Amino acid sequence: MDCLASQEGEIFYRLEGMVDQDGHPILHLFVSGTLVVQCQRCLEAMELPVDLQSGFRLVASERDLGPVEEEPEEWTAWVADPNLDVEALVEDELLLAMPFAPVHPDTACSPRLVSQDLEPPDGGPFAVLALLKDRKSIER
Repeated sequence: MDCLASQEGEIFYRLEGMVDQDGHPILHLFVSGTLVVQCQRCLEAMELPVDLQSGFRLVASERDLGPVEEEPEEWTAWVADPNLDVEALVEDELLLAMPFAPVHPDTACSPRLVSQDLEPPDGGPFAVLALLKDRKSIER
């Protein structure tokens, strides 16, 4: 996943199959663990806990898919594929569950980057960004 800050996190998943009361095949996906992503406020790595469940009602073909509005919230209709790529399914569900811009809690960001003492240089607002970038590269 391109949005990870490192590969240090761990993800565990379980995929269970069953048949519902109407005879439709159902898949339950359970995903838990921790991803290491980049905080969009201070740009430092942060742990993002994951605990999600997804349900899929399998159908034989696309013509068996009903209108999305008529699907129960707990299930997503999915065209059955004997070559289901479980890794891709888990990755897709993780991407859908991730916040658009992950951030530390307000008091947890590194104060050296979230600084109030930056005076805008003569180069305008983008010069402030260049200063932050220079600070970041010096710290590494």
